[in-house]
Amino acid sequence: MLEDIMAAVAKVCHVPRDMIRSRRRYQEYARARFVFCYCARNITSKSFSQIARACGGRDHSTIIHGVRRVVQDYPAFADHIAAVEQALGVAGQ
Repeated sequence: MLEDIMAAVAKVCHVPRDMIRSRRRYQEYARARFVFCYCARNITSKSFSQIARACGGRDHSTIIHGVRRVVQDYPAFADHIAAVEQALGVAGQ
């Protein structure tokens, strides 16, 4: 399921999957990573560590930061999250 979320985020954010997993810190890639972290945490029952491994081998605290970042500024991410949920068929959960 994490790969499906990754693919949906890549498509919605217009960012290659490899760049979501990469160490690059360009804003567009970081924002896509945040969307991935948030969606992965809310759509699946995966742990922060499992999500971190799927997101390029990051530390679990990086995933926690990504989720918190989306929660703090949800309006800026809402359209992307809704589009990812719709693409996965889980809108409204």
